[in-house]
Amino acid sequence: MTAGSMERPTGDIACTSQLKRYGQFIEDLQNRLRRTEESMEIVDRSYIVQCQSVPTESASLSELVRSGNDVIDKTLVVLASLCSEVDSLKAEAECKFYPALLAYGEDVQGYLTQEGGALRLIGQMLPCLQELSVFINRCYEVCRNVVLQMASLFSNQ
Repeated sequence: MTAGSMERPTGDIACTSQLKRYGQFIEDLQNRLRRTEESMEIVDRSYIVQCQSVPTESASLSELVRSGNDVIDKTLVVLASLCSEVDSLKAEAECKFYPALLAYGEDVQGYLTQEGGALRLIGQMLPCLQELSVFINRCYEVCRNVVLQMASLFSNQ
């Protein structure tokens, strides 16, 4: 037998060496992770503060629109203002009227079991319904204005 036939192939030796190094790497990583987790448990979570900031735009619409054509500039400012108004109406509806309308008719306080309970529920809802009526009229005005502005863009005059 020759001395070369007794040795392992070099590929096997390299593979074994790499597997040992990889195993050592994993063990070191686990130890570091364990130490990190232990150090995180020391933190008292009652002192954590969360801050939220909402960016606000300080430029007016007329400053943002500058095409060089006064008619186009004015039209874009009007349409942008109407879009802003639609966004604010949508936010108001979601915040103020959706919850009230969803809860309308729910007899949480048990009024319907009493005499005149239905009238009492309606009476409690009347101020909200009045505000809703004013809100809907405002929505009609804004929608009408949007349609008129868009129609003026496509008129022949």
